[in-house]
Formats: sequence, structure tokens, C-alpha cells
Amino acid sequence: MARFPEPIAAFTTAPPPDITETPPDEKPQDVNAQWAPGYWAWDVDQHGYVWVSGCWRVTPPNRYWVPGYWAWDPDFGYYW
Repeated sequence: MARFPEPIAAFTTAPPPDITETPPDEKPQDVNAQWAPGYWAWDVDQHGYVWVSGCWRVTPPNRYWVPGYWAWDPDFGYYW
């Protein structure tokens, strides 16, 4: 049976809608470069969400980028 890590923290406030970003035309020359979209992260000092902009990432051979996401659990809250 797969074992999943426990979430570090959960919040009762939902993250805002994602910001639509257009990847810049300039990208790494590497054929393995993939656009990693931006996401909302929780800022402990600001007690709220902050936007982390997307960027180009060069993934290792035979790998691909899977974006993270916020999920809702009625017993726990929103967690990454």
C-alpha cells in the first residue's frame, strides 16, 4: 500500500484563483526544458497566500514536471 507524507500545515482559507501566466519566449536551449507554472504558497509571516511565479525548469532525462496543488479535506482544511 502506498504511504503518503502527512501535510505540514492546513488552512481554513482557500487559495485565490491561479494567476494566468504566459511563459516567456526566451527559454533554456535544453530540449528537456519544461514550463513549471506558478502557484500560491502560504507565507507564515504574512499569514496569507503569496504568488510564486512560474519558471522554466530543465528536467532530468526521462522525467517530467508535475505541478503541485492545494486540496481540501473537510476534517483538515486546505493543504498543499
